[in-house]
Amino acid sequence: MKKRIFTMSILLLICTLLAFASGGQQGGGASAGPTMTGTIGNTLKYDLAAPVNSGRNITIEFWIQNEYQTTYQRLVDDYTKVHPNVRINVTAASYQDL
Repeated sequence: MKKRIFTMSILLLICTLLAFASGGQQGGGASAGPTMTGTIGNTLKYDLAAPVNSGRNITIEFWIQNEYQTTYQRLVDDYTKVHPNVRINVTAASYQDL
């Protein structure tokens, strides 16, 4: 059960990041900014210069298990450095409380 919750948390984080990344493109044109390429199935291209949520402030509530708090907090910190208009509140709780 713990493995399933961890896997679902990772998938949720990836989907959330992808959703916000795609929300910033306007006009259908490609951005001239830098790209970072990672592999998830097919090659995923992520434009670091694209604004998240069209540049408007947004807050995300993200719940995780206590044991993963350090790992997720590092990911959140790195992400919010690139996208300062995004605030991610990480709430850690015990497995039983989730």
